[in-house]
Amino acid sequence: MTTNNEKPLPPTRTPARAIFIGASSGGVYAMLELAAALPANFPVPVFLVQHIGAHRSQLAQLLSARGPNLAVAANDGDAPAAGTIHVAPPDHHMLLEGGVIRVTHVVPLSQMADLLLALAREEPIAPADRNLAPSPALRREHALGEGRHTMEKLKEIATPSTFSCLDCGGVLFELDDKRPVRYRCHTGHAFGLRSLAATQEQVTDAALWTGLRVLQEKEAILRRLAEVQRESDAAAAADCDREADEIAQVANAMRKLTVKTPSPASFEA
Repeated sequence: MTTNNEKPLPPTRTPARAIFIGASSGGVYAMLELAAALPANFPVPVFLVQHIGAHRSQLAQLLSARGPNLAVAANDGDAPAAGTIHVAPPDHHMLLEGGVIRVTHVVPLSQMADLLLALAREEPIAPADRNLAPSPALRREHALGEGRHTMEKLKEIATPSTFSCLDCGGVLFELDDKRPVRYRCHTGHAFGLRSLAATQEQVTDAALWTGLRVLQEKEAILRRLAEVQRESDAAAAADCDREADEIAQVANAMRKLTVKTPSPASFEA
């Protein structure tokens, strides 16, 4: 028997089905709403990867307090449990060995809890009805994700690209899959073509704004220097004004370029 403040203990048997959820920076509020809507003793484990960067996270505690199911921070070697929301550690991916999960449903958040419950209650397809053996390429990529023989495995399933990893600066390899186009580096960072474009946009946007700020500060310094030198050295003051005008033109062009930076939604994967 449990009180209102106690979480039901997760069963020890590993279920045959699982649910995986990936969320970006705005997903915290959606996950809190979903955790509150999921019924108690949810019949399968739920895996959540929330993009928050390398920052300390209290998401598991927040989810556990918001809903009737236990939420825990995942640790290497943990066994998945039904009725438990396993939250990936900050700045980490999360893999599950022994099964392949495919989710093709797209529904509003208000309908997601009911859909997930219906999917969890479906009878799993018997192994004899389909070939569950992973392909050699999938085995190599899995080994790559675990950090085993990374460069050797990467060269077996991918070709070096002309792009660099936006997280570590290493060379990105394009996986031999035809679709979707995917990239990985030897340290384990992974991108789809759209996510690579979105991340590149963020990096480019930050660099442009930084460059714009530096130019504006340099222009302001030159204007102040010209003002100070105007009475004692008119020629030097004029040089400062001329250079400040040139920098102002460059800054104006950079500002227009920053505003017109294309959105990654316009890139085709």
